[in-house]
Parts: sequence; C-alpha cells; structure tokens
Amino acid sequence: MGVVLAGCCWFAFGLLLRIGDARVSTPWIPELGLTVTFQCEGIGRLLALMVTGIGGLIMAYAGTYVADDPRGMAFLAKMQLFLLSMLGLVLAGNLVVMLFFWEGTTVTSYLLIAHTRTPPARAAAFKALLVTGSGGVCLLVATVLIANIVGTTDLAQLVILKDVLLASPLAPVVITLVLVAGLTKSAQFPFHFWLPESMSAPTPASALLHSATMVKAGVFLFATLAPVFASQKLWFIPLITLGTITMLLGAWQGIKQWDLKALLAQTTISQLGLMTLLVGVGTPAAMRALAVVLLGHGLYKSTLFLITGSVDHTAHTRDLRKLGGLFRPMPLTAVAAILGALGMAGVLPTAGYLGKELVLSASLDLFLCSWVVISGVISVMLACVIVWDVFFASAKRDPHAAASHPHESPAGLWLPPLTIGLMSLLLPLFGLHWLDNLLTEFAGKASSTPLHLFEGFTPAFLTSLAILAVGALLFLVRTPLRTFASTFDAGSLASRGYDGLLQGAAALARLAIRPQNGVLHHYLIVTLVVGFGLILFLGHPPLTWSLPTFNRNPLTFLKAFTLLLCVGASFASVTLLRDLFAIIALGSSGLAIALLFCLEPAPDVALVMVVVDILTVVILVLSLMKLPAEYRGRVARETSRLSDRRRRTLDLIVCLGAGLVVTVICLETLSKGTTGSVAAGGGVVSDVSRLSRVTPYYEATARALTSAKDIVGAIVVDFRGFDTLIEITVFSLAGLGIYSLLRYAAPYAGNKFGDDSAAGRQTLPRSIKGIAGPVTSPLLRGLAWVLLPLTVMIAATQIMFGHLGPGDGFTAGVTVILGVAFFYAIMGYRTSRRTLRWLRPAHFVGAGLLIAFAIGWLAIPLGHQQMFFSPFDVGHAIGLDSILPAELHFSGAFFFELAIALVVLGSSTLMVDTLARVAERDVEAEASLEQIEALEERGVVTQPEEAPIDPTAGPEAAH
Repeated sequence: MGVVLAGCCWFAFGLLLRIGDARVSTPWIPELGLTVTFQCEGIGRLLALMVTGIGGLIMAYAGTYVADDPRGMAFLAKMQLFLLSMLGLVLAGNLVVMLFFWEGTTVTSYLLIAHTRTPPARAAAFKALLVTGSGGVCLLVATVLIANIVGTTDLAQLVILKDVLLASPLAPVVITLVLVAGLTKSAQFPFHFWLPESMSAPTPASALLHSATMVKAGVFLFATLAPVFASQKLWFIPLITLGTITMLLGAWQGIKQWDLKALLAQTTISQLGLMTLLVGVGTPAAMRALAVVLLGHGLYKSTLFLITGSVDHTAHTRDLRKLGGLFRPMPLTAVAAILGALGMAGVLPTAGYLGKELVLSASLDLFLCSWVVISGVISVMLACVIVWDVFFASAKRDPHAAASHPHESPAGLWLPPLTIGLMSLLLPLFGLHWLDNLLTEFAGKASSTPLHLFEGFTPAFLTSLAILAVGALLFLVRTPLRTFASTFDAGSLASRGYDGLLQGAAALARLAIRPQNGVLHHYLIVTLVVGFGLILFLGHPPLTWSLPTFNRNPLTFLKAFTLLLCVGASFASVTLLRDLFAIIALGSSGLAIALLFCLEPAPDVALVMVVVDILTVVILVLSLMKLPAEYRGRVARETSRLSDRRRRTLDLIVCLGAGLVVTVICLETLSKGTTGSVAAGGGVVSDVSRLSRVTPYYEATARALTSAKDIVGAIVVDFRGFDTLIEITVFSLAGLGIYSLLRYAAPYAGNKFGDDSAAGRQTLPRSIKGIAGPVTSPLLRGLAWVLLPLTVMIAATQIMFGHLGPGDGFTAGVTVILGVAFFYAIMGYRTSRRTLRWLRPAHFVGAGLLIAFAIGWLAIPLGHQQMFFSPFDVGHAIGLDSILPAELHFSGAFFFELAIALVVLGSSTLMVDTLARVAERDVEAEASLEQIEALEERGVVTQPEEAPIDPTAGPEAAH
C-alpha cells in the first residue's frame, strides 16, 4: 500500500514539473468575495515539489516500516492526508484556502504524533496541537482583519494593495498575528519546545512533518507575505532577532543530545531559525539563499531521519552511547547516512553546500554573519557525530541483547534515504539551470545572477572551509563540550512556561466550574439572567415599538384562542408534577404554536413544527423509560424540597423578566419591519407589516432560478443551501452523540438503565405494552404495518415535489421516523430490528452527508451561477423531462432534499433505536403471554445480559 500511495505522490510530482507556473481561481461565495484559488509559482512550487517528491519516497519507506503493524493502514492514511493538506497549503492562492489547509496540517500532525497512543506520545501531540492550533487562530483573525481592510484575501492582490493595508491602524495587529502564526508553526523561540517532544511519532512521520514539510509552513507564510510587510520594523526586527536566537539555541541544545532523533530535531530548529533570519533580512540575495537552504535542508534532514528509523529498526535503540560499528553490517544505510551528513555539514558538491555558500554571500552584516558561522560550525560537528558514533565508532552493544548481531535493513528502508541522499548530491551538479529559473521567479530579477557550484576561492568559500575545519576540531573534543553544554539547560524555560500556563488554565477552570453544582434549574436561571442582562445592557438605541392593533377578523379571535392554549399548555408543562403529563403538555404547547403558524399563514413552518413536536414527545417518553423509578423519585423529592416560597418567587421574577425582554424584542423587530399601508381594491389595508427587504427578490427569482413554486423550499435548498448543510451536519452529530453517550459512555461510567424488579416496573395493560413488552393487539400491529409504508410514501412525495408546496427533506425524514417509532412501540425492539432490515442509521447519515457535499461541489461546474449549491437540472440536461411526471425535476434540489431526508432519518433512528433498546426485556420479547403472566404472578421478571448492537451492522445483528 505504501508503494501505491508513493506512486500517487510521484504522479503529482511529475504534473508539477510539467505544468510549470499556473494559477486557477474559481468563485465560491462571490457575495462575500470568497474564491478558491490555487497557484503554482515561486517558493510554493518548490515546496510542492518537495512535498510530492520527498513525500513519495517517505511513503514508500513507511510502507515497509509499518508492514507488521496492525494499525499500519491507518498510519499510511494519516500520512497521505497530511501530504494532501500540506500540498494544498503551499499551492494556496489566497489566505482563506491557506487557512483551511493550515488547520488540516495541524490536525493530521496531531494524529501522527499520537499514533503510538503511549502517554508521552499523547502529551507531545496535545502540546503540538495546542501551540500550533493557537497560531492557527491568530492566522484566522489576521485573515478576517485583512479581508475587512483591503476587501480581498487573494495573495497577488495583497501585494498590489499593500499600501492600503499598511495605512490601516490595524496593520500592527495584523503583522503581530501573522508573526505568531508562523513562529508557532515553524517552532521558533519562544514556541520551539513542542518540536523535540513530537519526535515520539513514528520515524516516517518525523521525517515528513518535521524536516521536509510541516515545520516549513511558517517559513512559507513569512516568505509569501514578505512582499507586503517587508518594509515594517515590526516585521523584520522580530524575524531577525527570534530567528537568530532560535538558530543558536537549537544548535546548542543539539550538542548535548544522546538520542539520535532528538539531535536531529534540535538541528531542525536551528535551521528553521536560519530560514526565519533570512526572511527577516529580506534582500533578493537572502531570499535566493532561503530557497536553496530550504531545499537542501529538506533533502539531507529527511535522509538522516529515515536512516535513524533503519538503525532503530535493526539495533532497537537510538541512543548514541549504545550504537557504533554499524558500517560493516549495514553498508547501504551507512552510505545514505554519509550522504545526508555531507549535506548537513555543507560539503561540496551537495545542496547543503550550495545553500551555505549563498547564505555567506547574502551580504549579511558582520554581526549576523558571525552567528551564522557559529551555527554552521556546530552543524558540522553534529554531522560528524551522527556518522562516526553510529557507523564507525567501536560497538558498545550488549552481547546478550536481542540486537547484538545487526544486519542490513530491508530494501524498503535503505533505498528511499539513499535515493534522497543521491538527489542532494546530484541536484547541484545537474539541476542548477532549473534551480536558477526558480530562484529568479521567487527572488526577482535583481537576483538573477546565474548559480555556480564553485566560483573559486571567494571569501564565502574560504569561510566555508574554516567552518568545516573548526567543526571537525569540535568533534574531536565533543565529550567535554557535551559535559559543558549539559550544565546549561537553555531550552527548558519555554517548556516550563508552557507547563505553568496549563496549570494556570486548569486552576481557572476549577474556579469556573465551582458554581456548576449539577442542578439544571440553577444553570437555567444563570443563563437567562446573564443573557437578558447583556441584551438590556447593549440595547442602547431608543425603542420605537407600539402595541399591535386588533380587528374584528374571525381569524384574530382564533389566533387569540391559540395563544391562550399555548400559554396554558406551557404553564401546565412546568407545574404538573407527573413527568409524563408534563411532556404531554409540552407537546400540546408545540402543536398550538404550529396551529398559530398555520393561521399566519406559514404552512412550511407549521408542518415542520408538527413533525418535530411529535418526534420530541416520542424521544422524551423514551428517555423517561430509561430512567429508573428510584432516580425519578429522587428528582421529584429534590424538586419538592427546592420549591419553597423564596425559590418560587425568584423563579417567577426571572420568568417574568425573560418574557418581558423577549416581548419587547419581538415588538421592536415587528415595528421596524413595518413598511406602511398597502392599497387593496377600493380601500387601504393597514395591517401589512413585517415585509422583508429580501422577500421581493425571492418572490421574483425563486421560480425563474430554481423552478420552485414554494419560496421557503427554494430558500432552504437553493439560496441558502450551505446553511442547511451545516444544520444537517449538526443534526447528524446530535444523533451520533446520543448513540455514543448512551451506548458506550454511560455503561463505561457505571450507569445502569432500567429496573428489573417487579416493584421497579410500571405495569401497563397487557394489550398496549409495546416497547415495554411484546403483547399488543392485532389491530395495533396491523396499524403499524400500514403506517410505516404510508409515511415512506408521504416522505417520497415531499422529496419529489417539495418545490411545489409545503414539505421538504427534513419533514420527509421526520415523517418516516415517526412511522418507525410507532413500529418500534408496537412490535418491540428486537422484532423491529429483525423486520426492518433496510434500516441502517449510520449508513443513512454517511450517505446523506456524502450526497449533500457532492451536490454542492457538482453545482460549481453545472450550476447557472457556478457557485457552491447553485441550481442545476440533470434531468433536463439528459432529456428526461418528457418521461418524468409534471413538475418533477431531477435537479440538484431533488438530490439535496434526498440527502437531507437520509441524514434526518438516520440521526433520528439512532436516537430512537438507542433510547428504545434498553426499555425492552429480552426475556419478555421471546416469551409467550402465558409465560409473562406466570412471571408476573411470581413477581419476578429477569433480564439476561446482552451485548450492545451496532446500528451500522444492520438488523441481522439483533439475532
């Protein structure tokens, strides 16, 4: 599988080489100025080639590395998702697209670091997620501010409009946010501490994330926005300062490392500091050097990470004190390591040497150049340590250890690093012309001096020789130098600060949750008081509302009666002590509101209100059946204890205040929506109000653009389809959340639902037991068999003809689930699961969301407006209009309605199925009426243990 995924990466690599510079832009939400833009040019193209080329070799390596891992396929999938996220990031043409893929790299890197699931790996993954995720939030805020200031997030337009952006008073805030985002992502001081700990990830992930791709995302962000902010001191001074500190700190911390991966991580931090320093300098020569350093570092560091994995795979250790003498048993791995170390030390003719020469020739001032030289000297010393201590020093292995006789790794573990090492050696020899063109494109015409691998004995070349010589001398005295370096722990201060922040956050969290005593009544009062207090505090504009006027229209009296019915039912729902009666009263209140919507008239809203209200009652009743009688009694006693005069007075004040605030808000909204009187016939109708500004637009365009007679259906599916997509996604998460909590989390926490004793059960008449028992009359069973297909037919009609009248995919899904719930109640849980074999709720949810997303994307090339969820008619395009019934169109709206119905049906089934299952006794489901009567006479009803049934497995799992 690794080879297949690697082939996909190499195919993309070939495409990037072939297409050259390119830019593609597609409108997404033009009203908000959002477009999906990708560009392949400059440093983005270079990084894309690294992601696909080096990433493909790492994927091939990973296939062998996890060959014996039972979770190897999951690891490879995470690796591929990360590559896709990184590729999208470096090819992004605007900040919105970049932000999307930026967060993708954050999430996938978290998954890769925590792949082993050990406590250190999880802690390191959380630390990386928290630090880099905080940077992502900063980038999000910066993107919003930039869009508000200049009106675009397109990267090419930002360069043109940079004067407008820099003239804004918010420009310092934007620069600071962008700096924090890049510094966290590229592990720059003081955010460098997360990178070494992330080495707990498997070696292929470390090679991919922390050498060739992810950690360079911050540097890529800096380089991309440098043309916009380069002239600002707030930009280049922090980059130069923090880059220099990070470069030296990483080199110093690398000296004292004994773990080979930790050593490589610290040198990565050092090189990232050098790249940040070059972006801060910002001259064309510095930007040329940045590109070559970035390429050279990706080549040699990925090589060294991969050979570390090979060594660990064979010797079962990465401790330099336990390694040595591996050249003879592992010659091919040793050759790859030597090639990587030559690039790290900057030895002619590797890509590392070319980058070092360009850095030394970049006209840095003497102060900065001296620090670069010091960092280079330490890099040479550490490169020698890697090669000598691992492959040529005398072996220090325990002869009785399992890995006392190392051998060469499989070809899949030595061939990829050897190939990358050869690329580092051969690219400067044969690819200078291609690299020249790339550098000219990235750094500008001023840096178009042709590259030369060797330009003679220039000051830069002599300095390079001096760095190699001094680094070799330091290697000879590495033992006392390591002892000295171990006395100064310069890198733990930031880590201790991170731990302190977490402890402070935990203390604040404990303080914040102290008022949370578990009483829902208390939470509700606090929420209402705070929420409406904020509304009153922020509602400074003077109120202009007036009381409504009433006429003698008979509908007015019917509306008034409906309102009284709603108020009375609502009052009963909070005063009745029997919970079942309270639920019935709540349902009556909802039906009264639905009747009020019918009288307005708003039939679409009324229909939704009816089906949702009935479904709510069903779910609440099923929830009651999960609660043991003793718990319900305890709640009743607690409610009685709290219902003293002081508490009732407080509740009354809060309720009256909340009702008054809501009434004022409604009256204010309705008064502002009044547009005046409208003439009708010979008189004037003065009762016309609440006319929306967008209503005329929908009335004029709904039929023309969407072929819909029902304006509400056109709004929900066509005009605001993206909102509906978010809503059904939330609905699906609610269903899956209920399933997860009740089926797995609650039993894990020790909750046991139901009461098996005869005293704990509420005895129902034998003829209507339903879910509580299997005994039901033939009349009810026949009714269940009739109602379920009837609800399916009604739902199908609503889906097919939803654009002609009230009804849509949501009401269709709820209509079917009402039939399903009735079937459950009459037939019993297990009989229903055996009978309704087509009912696979999790599959319905997945299929519905997949169809919805597919229709949204297909609308871009097929729709009239080429936007996400724009209308299109497939049936008309393929000539089905002549054979389809009148007003039935196989349009995007039809498939979207189908998707909505599937998601709602699946999510609601998960709720009903999970709530109904625990209420039924298995022994009663299988016993006859005589057996049940015998058990009831004895006063004992037993329930055997059963394993939870996965709804994704289909009804056959009920057997």
